[in-house]
Amino acid sequence: MFGMVFGSAKSFFQGRLFADNGKAFGSIGIGIALTAALFLIARKLGITAPGAAGLAGLIGGAAQPFLLRNVKYR
Repeated sequence: MFGMVFGSAKSFFQGRLFADNGKAFGSIGIGIALTAALFLIARKLGITAPGAAGLAGLIGGAAQPFLLRNVKYR
């Protein structure tokens, strides 16, 4: 199990994990921007920081499979 994790991490940091790095990092960037925007909106609505972080993380995490559905791995 640890071998698989370390192998994937090694491939990621060497830039060999994704077939198209630009597409993968673009999708990851959209997810980060979405989560950050949700956090800021929740804070503007008066939700406490831990609550806003939890809500934004939940929604942002749920969006990841949709955002990364077309990413191909090597």
